[in-house]
Amino acid sequence: MPLGFVILGTAVVWARAGLVLAKALRFCVGLLIASVEWFARWPRLTHRIPGPPFWLMILFFAGFIFLEAVAWAIAARQRGPMMRRQLLPAAHPVEWIAALAVIVLAVLVAWHPFAPSLYRGKLEVSVLDVGQGDSIFVAFPNGRPMLVDGGGQAGTEVLGGYRSGPDVGEEVLSPYLWSRGIERLDVVALSHAHHDHLDGLHSVIANFKAGELWIGRDEETPAFSALGAEARARGVQVVQEIQGRTCDWDGMTGNVLWPADVSEVDKAANDNSLVMRIQDGSESFLLPGDIEKKVENELVDEHVPLAANFLKVPHHGSKTSSTDEFVGAVAPRVAVVSVGEGNQFGNPVDSVVERYARAGVRFLRTDRDGAVTAVTDGRELVVRSFVEEHAQ
Repeated sequence: MPLGFVILGTAVVWARAGLVLAKALRFCVGLLIASVEWFARWPRLTHRIPGPPFWLMILFFAGFIFLEAVAWAIAARQRGPMMRRQLLPAAHPVEWIAALAVIVLAVLVAWHPFAPSLYRGKLEVSVLDVGQGDSIFVAFPNGRPMLVDGGGQAGTEVLGGYRSGPDVGEEVLSPYLWSRGIERLDVVALSHAHHDHLDGLHSVIANFKAGELWIGRDEETPAFSALGAEARARGVQVVQEIQGRTCDWDGMTGNVLWPADVSEVDKAANDNSLVMRIQDGSESFLLPGDIEKKVENELVDEHVPLAANFLKVPHHGSKTSSTDEFVGAVAPRVAVVSVGEGNQFGNPVDSVVERYARAGVRFLRTDRDGAVTAVTDGRELVVRSFVEEHAQ
């Protein structure tokens, strides 16, 4: 950067000299990028952690300042005859104490032995604002975190090591999870293999220790296969979920309601979505992915237990989902739709918004309300949006 400023000043006076310096700068920048890319090929050399608490950063820098002040004061007293007799005088005990304190603080920063910021003893379900895609953060009362879908942008791809569009997993989800002090995800779940649900999970799996990757139907697309291969390479267990599977998380019940068939298909489809329902006491949550009318009707006709107080609106509130029968069967008090501002699909469509309004449902949308967080102790459900919290 200093050379860059020198080039700017030189080029004004003598363009040819500025060009020569610019070539030297290009070599330096190329060397820097090459070194970064070399280390990037060794993922196990990367250690990424949540940001340390503010108080720890204050202590860390205060320790450095104290160490420097002590060293300067001792060196000032040792000038003169003693410095002539001894080129490297022994460190003063106070210096050792200050240095040890800095080392301890550095270890705390790198180790991050701090509990994540969660609603302990309560269930949290947060529909995150990832634009035109889906990502839902779930934290159970015992502190076990789960991420359902990772957002993404249709049409983006990685070519020559560079992504053609934003990386939601790196730029949105990872900073959010780190801000909550999270280093590990017990479960990462993929509803289906469309890019707006899958793409961000690559960075999530790379940045966080994941226990299991839950998938529904085996959609053998290149994107789906690549995610599964990356998960296995990082030691993540891939678990295929199917209708009828139940789980018990710290006294809560989780049910997989769809898909009924997990056989291999060669194309991703909304109706292959993994549909999950979580019950905590009298409060319940339905996470239906992107299912459309066909599956909605099948679930209603089969009398699958869909009733839930909190609903993540299926398929971004498009006209192909949220039928009257489905909304009636779920009977939610709160419904949240994950959509991008000004999206080209026009979601959520007016007819769907009106349908939930007629049913008396509180309807929230991430493009206007931001991330929406629901918290319950099994008896009471509290739902707040990012906009509500920051308007006060």
